[in-house]
Parts: sequence; structure tokens; C-alpha cells
Amino acid sequence: MKTINPIEAARLCANGGAVLVDVREPDEHARERINGAISLPLSSWDGGQLETGPIIYHCRSGIRTEV
Repeated sequence: MKTINPIEAARLCANGGAVLVDVREPDEHARERINGAISLPLSSWDGGQLETGPIIYHCRSGIRTEV
């Protein structure tokens, strides 16, 4: 996976070049979220639910999105 900065992520999402996926748990997503992000908790993800173009994964600290 490639790491990008928040400005690049916002640009890609704004022009339809990527989908933003929030892999945090539902309680975390309920407290704070990025508009337009899809909530798909890592604990319930089977790896096959997203079949689209580029995906940007988001979590609070980056631990859940590390390779």
C-alpha cells in the first residue's frame, strides 16, 4: 500500500478518483467521522465487500492500515 497525505486524499476523493473507507469500530466512527467516508470496521470486514477503484483506508492512529 502507498501512504498519501491528507491533502492528496481529499483531492482524490473530491474528484471521484478514490473511495475513503473508515476501518474503525462503529463507536469510534459515531464520535468523529470524515464526511463521505464509508464505515467498514476492520473487525467485520471479509476483504471482499469493496470492489471498486482506488481505496483510501482511514483509522485513528494508522495501526489498522499498516501493511
